[in-house]
Amino acid sequence: MADKPQHTILSLGIVLAINLSVLYYIWYVSQEKCSCLVDWRARYIKYYCIAVIVLNLMVFFLDASLDPAARGLVVFSILIAGLVYLYALYTYTHQLDKDNCACAIKDNEYLHKALYYYSYLFYVQAVLVALIAFILLGRTIGLIDIKNKSHKSSTKTKKLKKK
Repeated sequence: MADKPQHTILSLGIVLAINLSVLYYIWYVSQEKCSCLVDWRARYIKYYCIAVIVLNLMVFFLDASLDPAARGLVVFSILIAGLVYLYALYTYTHQLDKDNCACAIKDNEYLHKALYYYSYLFYVQAVLVALIAFILLGRTIGLIDIKNKSHKSSTKTKKLKKK
């Protein structure tokens, strides 16, 4: 295995730290001694984190042997599944907060607050990505025509100068 760039190792470390923290949190509030809500969101968050960890480790260690199309498919799959993850994390942490789940709020106070605000951060990010996607889609199908408006005015100016 060739030496990996420093930013790749740092990125993998951040992905592992975040997803392992989320896994620990979900595992802790899912214990029988806790009377916290465990529904499809908790299970989805758990499986998503495991999948992200496994896929990131595969990409990290098998990067050179991965076909670019396969790598693109993996990234696309994570992004699509990530939208559901964002919804699940946002609504689940807020539901635990609303239900006053002692295992989440008292036993894991710092992790709960971090995930609570982390979910807001990703909610804002998802809205921004959706806005950018809408703008790009609008430009692609011709609903938004920013570039041509300035181009038309410069064309009119050129025609006036010729006369």
